[in-house]
Amino acid sequence: RELDKQKELIEKHIKIEMGLIKRISEKIPQITDEKVKLLLNAILADEKRHHKLPKQVLEVIIRGETITAEEWLDMMWRSVPFHGAPGG
Repeated sequence: RELDKQKELIEKHIKIEMGLIKRISEKIPQITDEKVKLLLNAILADEKRHHKLPKQVLEVIIRGETITAEEWLDMMWRSVPFHGAPGG
């Protein structure tokens, strides 16, 4: 079934992201270079924001609910500060 394949793919993606978030979180306290620490904190914040979307998609697949195009767009773009243009 196609939804099962999509579910597996998204679950794998979530697991990979969770591992990355965990590794970065563990490394940051060990970093002494403030520039590197700043960069890792930015990456971590971005990963945490991005991590919400696959979890929402998985929720939709598991529940098997229908979702409108508007709801998909809202999920995809909700946490993006600038939607492709300077200043939003």
